[in-house]
Amino acid sequence: MKVLKTTADSSSMVIAGEGYSQITSGPNSVTAQRDSGVYINGAVSFTSQVDNIKIGGIYRLNPILSSCVPSTMITPVPTLVLDLPVKNIASVSGIANMLRSIL
Repeated sequence: MKVLKTTADSSSMVIAGEGYSQITSGPNSVTAQRDSGVYINGAVSFTSQVDNIKIGGIYRLNPILSSCVPSTMITPVPTLVLDLPVKNIASVSGIANMLRSIL
């Protein structure tokens, strides 16, 4: 494990080990572990529009959420909308066919 600090008593550091890395500044930290994923400790801020935030790669937040229209039993508003990455499917298919003909 390697620890990088500017001074010996600094609370800001970078820690790296086999399958583990962490950037820490006081109580806030970002940790990435090979086995269990990424952890963010502390306040988080996203500087993006609501409809640009993707969850799980195929869902994004519903843009209606930013209009503050409440979801009720009579007019339910879904939180997530399906956003499959098929915008460039024709070009991907063309590249796949070209590669298949080469091989």
